[in-house]
Amino acid sequence: MKKLLFLILCILSLIPLKSIAQSDIDTKATSGAKLICDCTKASLSKNNIDVVKLAEIYKSYNTNKKLLSKYKSDVQKINDKLNLNYSTIESDIYACRSQFTQKYKSYLKNRDFLSKIETIINSNPYTAGPKLIKTLAN
Repeated sequence: MKKLLFLILCILSLIPLKSIAQSDIDTKATSGAKLICDCTKASLSKNNIDVVKLAEIYKSYNTNKKLLSKYKSDVQKINDKLNLNYSTIESDIYACRSQFTQKYKSYLKNRDFLSKIETIINSNPYTAGPKLIKTLAN
């Protein structure tokens, strides 16, 4: 029995702790980013922003590196709604951030965690799309 326990401890010592820790950080960052992105999408949708069209414009712009003429009126419509509902959307997003901060407080000083979150959020059509719409509308 002692030999088996010793063998198990030897095997466990060969597993790199950093790998386990990094996996945990990646998992937490992905779930944290999902929380923020889903919450933002829900707020936009609740405030009558066409999230399907927003995602379509975002993906098209990132693929083509320019705004296609067929989306010009949609950009203006979405921008107008964003302006009209700005304070409500910001309030919802603030509540999301507060929930996120409470849930992931122990990870907020970890640079890998923050970097992964930033990458995901900056490539999500619901969190990065409104900023793109503002830029394209001006």
